[in-house]
Amino acid sequence: MKKIIGFLICMLLIIPISGILADWNPGDPYKMHFPQLPDPLGWDVDATYVEEVWPQNCLADDWLCTETGPVSDIHFWGSWLNDNIGNITAFSIAIAADIPADPPEIPYSRPGATLWERTFYPTDWVVAGPWEGSQGWYDPGEGFYIPDNHILYWQYNIENIEDPFIQTEGTIYWLSVSAIVEPASPQPRWGWKSSDDHWNDDAVHGFWYELDWTDLYEPPDFETSLDLAFVITGEESMNTPPNTPSKPSGPSTGETEEWLTYSTSTTDPDDDLVRYGWDVDSDGIVDYWSTSYYPSGATHYVNIMFHSPGVYYLRVKAEDIHGAQSGFSPSKQVIISGANNPPSKPSTPDGPSYGKQGVSYTYTTSTTDPDGDNVRYGWDWDGDGTIDEWTSYYHSGSTVSVHHTWLLPGVYNVRVKAEDENGAQSDFSLPKTVVISANSPPAKPAMPSGPTYGRPGISYTYTTSTTDPDGDQIYYMFDWDDGSTSGWIGPHNSGETISASHIWNTKGTYSVKVKAIDDPNGDGDISDGLESVWSDPLPVSMPKSYILYLLEQHLPKLSFLNILRR
Repeated sequence: MKKIIGFLICMLLIIPISGILADWNPGDPYKMHFPQLPDPLGWDVDATYVEEVWPQNCLADDWLCTETGPVSDIHFWGSWLNDNIGNITAFSIAIAADIPADPPEIPYSRPGATLWERTFYPTDWVVAGPWEGSQGWYDPGEGFYIPDNHILYWQYNIENIEDPFIQTEGTIYWLSVSAIVEPASPQPRWGWKSSDDHWNDDAVHGFWYELDWTDLYEPPDFETSLDLAFVITGEESMNTPPNTPSKPSGPSTGETEEWLTYSTSTTDPDDDLVRYGWDVDSDGIVDYWSTSYYPSGATHYVNIMFHSPGVYYLRVKAEDIHGAQSGFSPSKQVIISGANNPPSKPSTPDGPSYGKQGVSYTYTTSTTDPDGDNVRYGWDWDGDGTIDEWTSYYHSGSTVSVHHTWLLPGVYNVRVKAEDENGAQSDFSLPKTVVISANSPPAKPAMPSGPTYGRPGISYTYTTSTTDPDGDQIYYMFDWDDGSTSGWIGPHNSGETISASHIWNTKGTYSVKVKAIDDPNGDGDISDGLESVWSDPLPVSMPKSYILYLLEQHLPKLSFLNILRR
């Protein structure tokens, strides 16, 4: 009540100085929660696009549709910085779906997918006004505001829109507006006027080509929600509901979990677009509405899957863009029998366990379908239980390979499920843990080099080397195959040859191998490093006769040494 009274007082004080009446006035029809009327003493928020001039601003505010039908008229208010009136060459207008607030991930609602977008030129709108009021200027793009900056403001009216957006009652939408202004010096900038009426969440601001929306609050304290002044209206006419649709046409029998296609059509006396609502179980309630509106007389097709055997009676009704509905069509009997078995759980994804962000990696899996149906695979790349990617269909039992690139470091639990061509799905596979980091592990070290024969109790030295793709320092660990290791030896530079010594105390044949780990931060803490794979093993035999040992050490090229070895 306080806002209504405040607006009426302002209307008594603010008089159009040109004598041009508004195209839309309080009391005229509207198709939104309520008209968001301009605040004559409020703010005008920069919504200007000038080619090659920064900032290129776009604003948006939300509304609740109160009547299904076309948005044929859009009215909004605006003014100019410093009352420096420029030339608007076009308005870019869009309507978007709503992304509701869901704290903490989504702290405030904002525009989602663009549903309708148009560019309007000066012949497409009518301007009313100007009116007077001491108004401030706010540019969220540059981050500044100027109180009491200008006096004049206007009403802009885009009417009788061809091919209008069709809104649905009870749905929240977002209206975005940006004025394309002709370059000049000094540069005129146009602002969308604030409203004294607040509804739902705040208006939002974004830049052209970078619509990362941020919510708006009124200067100077930036604690009061800022909404924008606009009204959504539409055609007012007598409406006749569509005729009853034809009896559904399609299969009379089928199996569970099988897609069946049915069709119908109708005409609308007013030649309006229509959508179709299907009642699958004859309870008089529409189970599914078509996602699109169809021209009067056009044939509508729908795919229906029945999940349980039984006798079903399909009926369909039509609804025009104004919300007027027909009665239900005659019913079609459909007998559903049999059952489809889902595919078996796919094998655990096979592929790299470590990787680097921005690099493509290949993973494979397979499964079988009890009915021999073709199957496709749904991949959950981040372990959140949601399918991120579906493959095409493959023969039962075939191995499928897919490629994936992670853009951010992290630990990912990759899972996959299968779906047969009838829509039946398996459970998820066991997870494959993949560690993605900005760091890459060292390359596989060279096989240790050193003596391959010897005797217990004597120290032998072995060398190896490897490189790190990132040039990190490297630590090495030798596995002596006698239950002991060298521990981590380092740090060493990438590509440097290193050595380690060991004494075997018992006779036997040993396989010496080595692996490496990098130090990505160069701080001596390798707990955050990545390990290489083990090198190829070097066979080492113990013992050997002491005489043969001495001969091999000092006379390695004598031919009779080979005879002794035999």
